[in-house]
Amino acid sequence: MAQPKFITNPSYDALHNAAITMVREARTLDWIDAVVAPARGGFLFGVIASHKLNVPLIPIQYSAKGGRGDDKNHENTLPDINVKTVLLVDDIIDSGLTMKEIVEYYTTKGVRVITAAFHYKEGAAFHPDLYFWRIPADSEFINYPYENS
Repeated sequence: MAQPKFITNPSYDALHNAAITMVREARTLDWIDAVVAPARGGFLFGVIASHKLNVPLIPIQYSAKGGRGDDKNHENTLPDINVKTVLLVDDIIDSGLTMKEIVEYYTTKGVRVITAAFHYKEGAAFHPDLYFWRIPADSEFINYPYENS
């Protein structure tokens, strides 16, 4: 997939188009039984992917304690899931720690995990299978439309 110029203020339409593009690509990698999405950040992508793939969405409350995400006040427990392959989606892989920890947990349980994110920051601790925009390590903050108040 050709790298589109990254944008720091993506619209809902841009995010929807990015999600659809990555879901189509994910379908070529394996049969997907469910979509897993961190509720803070990954939920929009998760809903779109779940509808497009016609599979269940499993929202999770998880953010690596050492990561750059903003939600650190929860239990950080991951649900056990009884599927063969999941598409794990998030809005951004910034430090990469959240995605890395989730993938490690599910792969040790025998689940194949395909990963996708709207934005992937170069130098992150985790490199996703799919991403739409690659951003430099020193990039300014990405302002998603659902974060505007």
